[in-house]
Amino acid sequence: MAQTHAVILHSVRAERAWAVVRLTRPWFWPLGWAGTFLGSVLATGRWLPEPPALPAYLAAYVVLGPLVWGAVLALNDLHDLPGDRRNPRKATASLVTGALTRVDLRRARGRGRDRADLPRGHGRRARPRLALQRAADPPQGPPRRGRDR
Repeated sequence: MAQTHAVILHSVRAERAWAVVRLTRPWFWPLGWAGTFLGSVLATGRWLPEPPALPAYLAAYVVLGPLVWGAVLALNDLHDLPGDRRNPRKATASLVTGALTRVDLRRARGRGRDRADLPRGHGRRARPRLALQRAADPPQGPPRRGRDR
């Protein structure tokens, strides 16, 4: 009995993991990679990174592929969910089928925020620093208003 329960639990986890991958739409990842590659070639003048820089490049590809597209498309899918339920082309989408729920995405968003490298309250601490920097180096000339901004 316990072994059957473990197999079912593994199957559910695999199904949810696949639903998350489908949500991130892997066919969009190369769009982020292309910009990263072009920027690195223009910045360094080299087609391939030097071996010591390879981990940083790989991290950039992971962030600008699945992570950024996953975040953008998850927000889009949450916003478009009522319309997607009426659209026959979206019948297999993870949120429409129920493989993932709004609660799952909100829970994941909270986990990502909690695990971020930024300390809690970083915004409150950054504002005084920005004010001090502006006071030390004020902008030149009168403030711009209206259409001139």
